[in-house]
Amino acid sequence: MITLRKPNLVELTLSGMGIVLAWVCSNVYWGGENYRTVLQSDAKGYYAYLPAVFIYHDLQFGFFEQMDRGKYYNPDLLYEYRILFNGVSVNKYYCGMAVAQAPFFLAAHTITKATGGDADGYSRLYIVFLHIGAIVHALLGLWVLDKLLRAYGVPERARAVTLIAMAFGTHLFYYILVAPGMSHVWSFLYCTLFLYLSHGYFRAPSGGRLVVLGVLLGFIVLIRPINGLILASWPFLAGSTSALWNGLRQAFSHWRHALVASVLCALVVSIQLVLYKLGTGSFFIYSYEEEWFNWLDPHMLDILFSYKKGLFLYTPILLLATVGAYGCSLEGTCSRRSRGPRSSC
Repeated sequence: MITLRKPNLVELTLSGMGIVLAWVCSNVYWGGENYRTVLQSDAKGYYAYLPAVFIYHDLQFGFFEQMDRGKYYNPDLLYEYRILFNGVSVNKYYCGMAVAQAPFFLAAHTITKATGGDADGYSRLYIVFLHIGAIVHALLGLWVLDKLLRAYGVPERARAVTLIAMAFGTHLFYYILVAPGMSHVWSFLYCTLFLYLSHGYFRAPSGGRLVVLGVLLGFIVLIRPINGLILASWPFLAGSTSALWNGLRQAFSHWRHALVASVLCALVVSIQLVLYKLGTGSFFIYSYEEEWFNWLDPHMLDILFSYKKGLFLYTPILLLATVGAYGCSLEGTCSRRSRGPRSSC
């Protein structure tokens, strides 16, 4: 006899959020012609690799004229994601997003062809499945976040509230609903998974975990190179200087696994180089041309408080979380000191 396990509070929370997200997305974008507005700005460049490879077999993206300037022309959404390199058109964006979206794109393409639909890569079903992919990635990211919080000993009720706050109190909801083709929701899953696996590695270092982290890091960078800054989280995930150095020592002692992790990371990133070679004949292209990061002028106050895109201004719940994290760090410091013979806490 099979007995069904009663779902816990977090599972019920995730299920409820999945229903809400699917209902809102379908109500706003899956009917009428609204689906045509889902792919905007950078998202067009990320996505374009999929029709380029699987439908048009054109890594110079000549179908842009037919699709964006013709069949699906919208002057308000027209966005040129191509640049010229030695006289050849190339996509200025990286292909990691397309790799993540590929299962959903291929499912939509298969169904569209089987039902005699318009298999041009941009018709309704493709966009609906892209939206579904964003919802799935968001829910999986929240599920992994719950596992990370549980690893830190956060109670179930607090974890459920945190997941709701993350889904509906931050930019995550906007990017699920309005801009599912942007990298944010998809990066959320893979970066959260990297945090969770890194936390596990520093608690119990092993060569196998190191290899998995190497592959995952390569994919995170392939989605958006700046995402590689996720490595800066390691000192915090380690929890202490001794744990950090122990994890790094273990990486050097498992040098074969570290080498495999590095090679696999490089191979994942090299997918982009292969696409460049196939499209232009050159492996190395700086596709952002005049755009770059100025690390010597980070504009930290603008990043956090400006009216343009200030993190704490438009997502005040993260300011509360920052204060809470600082309070937890003080509590942890006091807890560690209290074990000593001369506690001052």
